[in-house]
Amino acid sequence: MPPLGRVTWLSWHGDNAQPSPRKGLSCEEKRRIKNESFRTVGEFVAGLEGPVVLAADINSWRDPVELLTADPDDASFEEHRFVGP
Repeated sequence: MPPLGRVTWLSWHGDNAQPSPRKGLSCEEKRRIKNESFRTVGEFVAGLEGPVVLAADINSWRDPVELLTADPDDASFEEHRFVGP
């Protein structure tokens, strides 16, 4: 097997969209934070060169069987774009 070169290892525990009254955050605010984190990690990984190993606990609402295009009008667009709708 040829050498892989630089390999990026990444571990990420995603936020969930449940409200956090202790922090004063509503469900909508938590969903916004969650979607921002999916977008940020996705952009970071897309900018890397070479192989990437991503271990993630992403608190996803779905476990897709088919690959479908995410709906930009969906409130969870960034999550679905990252994981699948």
